[in-house]
Amino acid sequence: MIVFRHATGDHTLAWAWFDKVMPSDVPRIVLVDTFFDEREESMIAAKLLGNRLYGVRLDTPSSRRGNMEAIAREVRWTLDLAGYRNVKILISGGVDEEDVIRLRDVADMFGVGTSIASHQVLILVWTLWRRMTRRVGVGYR
Repeated sequence: MIVFRHATGDHTLAWAWFDKVMPSDVPRIVLVDTFFDEREESMIAAKLLGNRLYGVRLDTPSSRRGNMEAIAREVRWTLDLAGYRNVKILISGGVDEEDVIRLRDVADMFGVGTSIASHQVLILVWTLWRRMTRRVGVGYR
């Protein structure tokens, strides 16, 4: 989106091109807090993509996050009021287990990549993978 905005002055062209070239069964989930307020950018995406918009992703960095629950509720209210009740809300950006519990009533999906990428989690995944592959006779070589 940043490249599209720099090159053309309009980051929404990235959404439009993605929509144009990707198969129709690929969900259209748009990052909506890069250049404008989350509510405003959600509505821009909804108007541009219409019923093809599957979801909006709120990835507001913690440095300007404020109250993510309030932000998500405002986005939901704005989309619902405009008739886009089907649009899902995905929250990401430093989301951890506590955030998922706290925000589960306002979000449909979560992006939790950073919180599960600790070395302890990676060690656990590696250990479980080794145990599973040994059982089927593959194992690590």
